[in-house]
Amino acid sequence: MATLTDRLHGLADDAPRGQASDADALWVRGKRRQRRQRTGGALLVAMLVLAIGSMTTLVVDARNYSVPVADAEATLGLPSAIYDPSPWTPGTDETGPIGPLVAVLGGYRRATWGGQTFSPVGVSASGGYAFLDLAGLADTKGELSGPEGNPLVLSPDGRWIAYYLTGPTSAAPYPGGGDPVVGVALYDTVTGETRRQTFPTEHGLSMDKALTWVGGTLLAKYSQITSFETTPSGGSYSAIDASVLRWDAASGDFDPKADGRFPGFDYQATPAGDRLVVVRKDRVYDLMAPDGSTDRLGRLDVPFAGPVFVNPSRTLVAATEDLDGPSTSGLKPSPIVVADVGGPDAGVSRRLEAQPSSWVVGWRDDRHLIVAESPADASKLQLYLSIDVDTGAREQLLELPNTSIEIQTQIAADALTGPSFKAPEPDFPGDPRRAWGLGGAILVLLGGNLFWRHRAWR
Repeated sequence: MATLTDRLHGLADDAPRGQASDADALWVRGKRRQRRQRTGGALLVAMLVLAIGSMTTLVVDARNYSVPVADAEATLGLPSAIYDPSPWTPGTDETGPIGPLVAVLGGYRRATWGGQTFSPVGVSASGGYAFLDLAGLADTKGELSGPEGNPLVLSPDGRWIAYYLTGPTSAAPYPGGGDPVVGVALYDTVTGETRRQTFPTEHGLSMDKALTWVGGTLLAKYSQITSFETTPSGGSYSAIDASVLRWDAASGDFDPKADGRFPGFDYQATPAGDRLVVVRKDRVYDLMAPDGSTDRLGRLDVPFAGPVFVNPSRTLVAATEDLDGPSTSGLKPSPIVVADVGGPDAGVSRRLEAQPSSWVVGWRDDRHLIVAESPADASKLQLYLSIDVDTGAREQLLELPNTSIEIQTQIAADALTGPSFKAPEPDFPGDPRRAWGLGGAILVLLGGNLFWRHRAWR
């Protein structure tokens, strides 16, 4: 029987014979292979270090984004720019209340692995951005957007957000306007508290006029939908019991049937300090107090389309002249006119030099009117300009996006007259899914490194 020693000798006898110089060549090949292995291993280690560092940066960027919170007594100012937020910006359910807001705009947010959804965004007086998680906010499918009314509206001091509430109805809801509206709510941007007022309703409420603030008091006109029908092109409904609700945010006093005290209340009303400027017939405009009382303010010598705006001292009024007449819309340019409220030239209009597509936003002070326009070379942008009504001098105040159609961007009325400040774009959080993708790449590199080392040792 062959022993182990015999077998080893046999293997040695069968090994190929080479020249002495083959040993040198073998040594060179071995050293070359060793250098390749070391170089490949170093490259893999470098790539792993770079990938891990990048992933750490992404994770820190996503987790360490903080939203500045404005103090409850913060003075509202006008930022130089408002930006489209990142879809990964946190919401107020996560951040908590961010304090008084200078603006509310529309944005699109994303879940980690879901699609994007529309959500309002608040911009605090300290420059923080957060999606507004408004419990029960009715999705009106744009039915209440535009000048006729937003589904939510910011108070002049930026403290409160009023919005339409959705909820269950006692019968089939009217489907033509998105979610059925069953009431209104107030969200406190300082405490995070939400107050609700709902109404028993069969098919939902018809919110005939916009939610409107007069000082710290909310007004809204509503009626009960009694019947409806739907068609392929939309739908129609009948409504009764038109009423105006009045809600004092500070005291909590709520009156659901205040319509007798607010004759002629209209969505075209504009803020004037603690009062509203309301439009009447025959080119007349009045001042309305929070209790519904009105004072005749003036009359223009030209017909106007839409709301009118009175400066802080109530000496000047601005409006958009209606060149087409009340029965026609959009065929002719609509110039902006300014007139004295009182004195010998009261109501005598003079046109302001501005683009035909411009519209009035409000007054900056007694002689500077804020006008919005869309630049021809930036269709997704709006500019707020200050125009001196005496000299025509123009100054850019605010640049803001014009990309969301669900709600109009709103600037708090007190911010329009507040100090201007430079507002650089915040360092919004990035896409957290990139960290997952990079983590997968790191696993692939680790697997490659292990495979390489396994082959090297064979």
